[in-house]
Amino acid sequence: MSYRVNAIAAPITLVTIGDSITLFGSIVDDSGWVWMLEQDYQPSNGKVVNRGIGGWTSRRWAPHLAHDILEWGGAPTPPDLVTICLGANDAVLPALDPGLQHVDVHEYVAYLDQMVAHLHSTFPSCKVLLITPPAVNNALTFESAQPTAGSLRENNETGQYAVALVALGEC
Repeated sequence: MSYRVNAIAAPITLVTIGDSITLFGSIVDDSGWVWMLEQDYQPSNGKVVNRGIGGWTSRRWAPHLAHDILEWGGAPTPPDLVTICLGANDAVLPALDPGLQHVDVHEYVAYLDQMVAHLHSTFPSCKVLLITPPAVNNALTFESAQPTAGSLRENNETGQYAVALVALGEC
């Protein structure tokens, strides 16, 4: 299946922020979502900058965003669209991940709200697209987990983060 964007009047710049889901979204063999954007927007219609960092959470990204924006200097213009895809690591079960990646859902929303506000204040015309963390296949996750550790992720937990992110986006 081929995806194509109609000709755009001026080239646009898209920046994707996230964790390993975003980072590995550029893999051609997996037809990753970032790779699909790159096919649609590069080179003639714009530029896609993948800023996915494996293992990162909203807690890591929020204070780093201001610094990272400075590195976007390679773009001739400010980004037209920034996607934020975080939550899969934030939603790691707290009992199995004491303080390493787990971020409380209320903190998660506060960090993302802070990130969106920073993007809007830095780039007033930039659109921000919030992408919910993907669903977890509990059966598959538990099947592949180590017997003593259990699974680090559950769909019910991750679902709370998705619902909270949708609520933030509707504000």
